[in-house]
Amino acid sequence: MSKLFIVVGLFGFGSMLLWNTDYKYHWWADYSSSVGQQKQVELEDGTQLQLNTQSAVDVRYTAQQRSLYLHYGEIQVHTAQEQNAHYRPFFVETESANLQALGTVFNVQYLKNNENNTCLGVIESAVKVSLNRSKQTKTVHAGEQICFDEQHFNTVQKLDPNVLAWKNQMVMAFEMPLEQLLKEVARYQYQYVDIDPDLKSLKVSGSYPVNDFSTLKTALELSYPVKVEGYFSDHLLRIQTNREKTKK
Repeated sequence: MSKLFIVVGLFGFGSMLLWNTDYKYHWWADYSSSVGQQKQVELEDGTQLQLNTQSAVDVRYTAQQRSLYLHYGEIQVHTAQEQNAHYRPFFVETESANLQALGTVFNVQYLKNNENNTCLGVIESAVKVSLNRSKQTKTVHAGEQICFDEQHFNTVQKLDPNVLAWKNQMVMAFEMPLEQLLKEVARYQYQYVDIDPDLKSLKVSGSYPVNDFSTLKTALELSYPVKVEGYFSDHLLRIQTNREKTKK
């Protein structure tokens, strides 16, 4: 009987921990995606919503406004133009800020392991951003992207091609550190990566699949002095320097 109480207690404690984390939104959010999964959704007003890997979003439509709340992950939104006389503004919210679409197509990324920064990329038209704590505002236009927390804006930059590439399950690298590339790919896989410290800052370029380990392995080994090995059905990756290639 005591063993039963222990099992029940552990189950209850584990359930409590899960409930107090964002993982609960995988079940309770209106729309969510698992690791490596992408989803396309058409909302009631015709807005097109696409979820990238590990994302959770709630839809809050009222008579006054249309709103999405991104708990975590990445979404791309193509807002619909309402045909009725009463126009409802369209918003996306995160813990950092409130984003108002100004008739647009845009991408929002909110990764909890990235210092709780929200990153916005605008593909068409513009988006107005209002920070939750500092109340600063900024309008971001097509071809631009910006990251921010609840108090500060980072510098506006040129739109990253990966804002578009992820819909094709690809990562585009332009002189990207190898460690950063592997972190991006790891968002789509249940993987642990053990990388040689000397290789972390190795600059790589090219288009890489996020769901095809064999192709990724071949591309890296052909172009760079690295050796990629997969263990336990590729859930563990070990990346070392290819000494033979460095001698050539």
